[in-house]
Parts: sequence; C-alpha cells; structure tokens
Amino acid sequence: MRKELLLQKKRNMTENLPWYFKNTISDETLKQFSLQQIYLLCEALQKAEDYREKCNPFYVLSACEVLQKTSGKIAYFENQETIREETEEEVLSGAASGIYKNYINTKKKQL
Repeated sequence: MRKELLLQKKRNMTENLPWYFKNTISDETLKQFSLQQIYLLCEALQKAEDYREKCNPFYVLSACEVLQKTSGKIAYFENQETIREETEEEVLSGAASGIYKNYINTKKKQL
C-alpha cells in the first residue's frame, strides 16, 4: 500500500509537466525517480517551456490566427495561400477571444 501511495504522489507531481512530456512518462519510469528528483525535473521543464515560449516570435491564438509578439499584429490564415491582418475587435468576437484575453493579461503582468 505504501508503494502505491508514493506512486500516486509522484503522479500528482507530474501533473505540472508539459502535456507532451506528461503523456510519455510511464509508472515504471516514475518508480525510478525520487520525489525530489521529480520536483526538480518539473521545475527544469517549466523553466525550459517558459524560455521556449519567450523566444517564439508568434503566439498562437487558434488554428487560423497568430499574433506577432513584436508588432502586436494578428494574422489570419484563410487557406494555404491567403493571409490577412485581423483587428483586435475581430479576434475578440471570435473563438480565440479567451486565448487572446489571457495573452493580454499575461503581458500586462509582465510589465
């Protein structure tokens, strides 16, 4: 029973991992790490994810919309060849409004 509780604690800690890593780590792999090692792994992966996101020149709003971080311009891809600039009002009235608002709030906190 004690091993099962320890494994459950380890699983709970991995909830903070990026989705692409979390989906690849098995219980067998988790058993090989201590709680402290998992904590350090989670912390390192979060820092790496934050750095990767910071370096990315675009912020994805939806499958068709991206925001260029340096200019604040929003591009909308209608098909493989057509790209048009979208206004903030158009984004706020579309499906990407929640993601856009979250980005704006995060940006304000950083300033």
